[in-house]
Amino acid sequence: MLFDKEQFSYATEAMKAIAKFVFTQTKADLFLVPPHKENLPAIRVYEKADFKKTKGLWYDYHLIYKIDKKDFKKM
Repeated sequence: MLFDKEQFSYATEAMKAIAKFVFTQTKADLFLVPPHKENLPAIRVYEKADFKKTKGLWYDYHLIYKIDKKDFKKM
């Protein structure tokens, strides 16, 4: 399947909206997402939405990306 830049833009904006909901409507201070290590389109979306790859934290074949409330407020 081929993706174009517009699809990534929609996905990034959707991920930012989800993070906004998590931090404004819940008591969460940290938001984790576990993309499969070979799912490069998802990884790119998380990176563009300001999620950071955790160091030394992974599960099975999944990486862990995170954003915390403090970093989210800087966006």
